[in-house]
Amino acid sequence: PIRIGVNAGSLEKRLLEKYGHPTPEAMVESARGHIELLNRFDFDDICLSMKASRVPLTVAAYRLASEEFNYPLHLGVTETGTAWNGTIQSAVGIGTLLCEGIGNTIRVSLTADPVEEVKTGIAILKAAGLRQGIRLVSCPTCGR
Repeated sequence: PIRIGVNAGSLEKRLLEKYGHPTPEAMVESARGHIELLNRFDFDDICLSMKASRVPLTVAAYRLASEEFNYPLHLGVTETGTAWNGTIQSAVGIGTLLCEGIGNTIRVSLTADPVEEVKTGIAILKAAGLRQGIRLVSCPTCGR
């Protein structure tokens, strides 16, 4: 498949003029335009990515896209910052969508070793109940 990657930080000028700033609607409209272009050439082996650096915008854009399009959604949050901050933002954004049944693939982007991205992605899948594994639990008071 070809991934259509819509990024709130690089929306088309006409959409920014129409909506005033990046919005979920502007992001979906951008995706729609790219989908229509590929469909004109009889190509529909597509997956969509709707990334923004703000988690609420990312989540809202993916929700809207999931209602409008019947294409796989590649989940992720862009420009997440440090490994710690990126882990939190990715867990909240990707995890929220997965728990709502939205998304087909994920990508965790961290300013860290790529191995940490994979570990974080696996942890998000486990937390969302989509991957099995050992679950360690400890008491917040005594650590047992």
